[in-house]
Amino acid sequence: MALHYIQQDQRANAKMRRVKAAWQRAGIFLYNHWATLIMCILGLVVFSAFSVPVLAYFGFDSLSKQIYNAMHYICGQIPSHSPYICGHQCGLCFRCTAIYSTLFLTSAVFVFTKKRLQGISWWMLGLLTLPMAWDGITQLFGLRESTTVLRLITGTLFGLGCALFTFPLVQKTLLESQTPMVRPAYSSDRSLIDRGGTDLDGNA
Repeated sequence: MALHYIQQDQRANAKMRRVKAAWQRAGIFLYNHWATLIMCILGLVVFSAFSVPVLAYFGFDSLSKQIYNAMHYICGQIPSHSPYICGHQCGLCFRCTAIYSTLFLTSAVFVFTKKRLQGISWWMLGLLTLPMAWDGITQLFGLRESTTVLRLITGTLFGLGCALFTFPLVQKTLLESQTPMVRPAYSSDRSLIDRGGTDLDGNA
């Protein structure tokens, strides 16, 4: 009987170690590749937006409509403010297309420069946001009507500001964290393990 309980305890401990190891591997992966994952998500958003009219053109109306409806959560999709391909509306309006395309392209530059892209200050982010805020607010209150060119320009500036502020800030925060599990990719800083600390299992 005692042997049975010992074997059960050993199996439970082994299972717990596997769970901890899996969480550790997931944490290490996210720690090193968070920017690449975000870049892929942004790329998927842009690709999906342009796939909507293409799918509709080739007769895949059901799939096209599902993607279009899903993208309504991130864009107002006003028909008069949106691009059309082959007579079918894209999944994003002009401004959102500019925002997400710029976020995607800037994130790609950030990843392929090995996360060395210099960030901007909060006041510069505010400065790049002002044109879109002015364009949107004045149109909202009927003071003027925006144009496609202005929507593209202001969306691009906003997307650029968000990317240049957020990505370097996140990377800096990770590098300055007190107990990283491993040395992050592209970093010369010593990790917790390199410093002779303990891992997630409490081993030295």
